Parts: sequence; structure tokens; C-alpha cells
Amino acid sequence: MTSEDKIVASIIVSLGILGVIIDSTAAYFVFRSSQFHHSFGYLCVNHMIADVGVLLTFTGWAGPTIIL
Repeated sequence: MTSEDKIVASIIVSLGILGVIIDSTAAYFVFRSSQFHHSFGYLCVNHMIADVGVLLTFTGWAGPTIIL
């Protein structure tokens, strides 16, 4: 493992964590807003939840795999 692998893994994990925080916060505010209580708002929340799942996969799998 080179120092570049550590840098790449730390970038993947840090961006994944940041993305999870931002997407979760945005989904919370869209869900709480009364303006988005129709099909478009629910579609946005579902898309954000799917994005969180993808980001968690990259954070929990891709980052540690590069280190190993």
C-alpha cells in the first residue's frame, strides 16, 4: 500500500461521510417542508435516500478496500 492509496481512501471516505450528512439533512428538510408534500417532494426524498445508500456503500466498502 502506497501513500497514494491512503490519500485516495481518505478522500473517498471523507466525501462519502460529507455526502451522507448533506443528503440526510436535505431529505429531512424536504420531508418537513409543507411545500413538498406531493409527488415531486416524495420523489426527491426517495432519490436522496437512494443516494445515501450509495454513499454508505462507497464509504463502508470502497474506502476500506483500497486500504487493504
